Amino acid sequence: MATVHSKVVLLGDSGVGKTSLTSRFISDTFQQEMDSTMGATYTSKVISFGSRSVKFNIWDTAGQERYRAIAKMYYQDAQAAVLVYDITKRDSFQNLKEWLRELREHGPASLGRK
Repeated sequence: MATVHSKVVLLGDSGVGKTSLTSRFISDTFQQEMDSTMGATYTSKVISFGSRSVKFNIWDTAGQERYRAIAKMYYQDAQAAVLVYDITKRDSFQNLKEWLRELREHGPASLGRK
């Protein structure tokens, strides 16, 4: 069985639910309260499609401003990015422009790098 590796980064402000989305995808669990991510966390999941499988290598980056410089290095070699915001926090939606700008600036060409 051929396994394709796919690096995915989750980006967005602190507290918008990046870790919750990752937890739901990986283990189908949900916790109402979670600690803030420090730097970034890594997890993976393999999903099979017939004779092929995809291993999702997921990097959940911290949303706090003090970790922004560190988060940029996780953008490299990513095949996908998930931009996350909280529908109850308008600022988190408006800040997606900055997250996208950073992704385009520091990520691979396939994610819109100019």
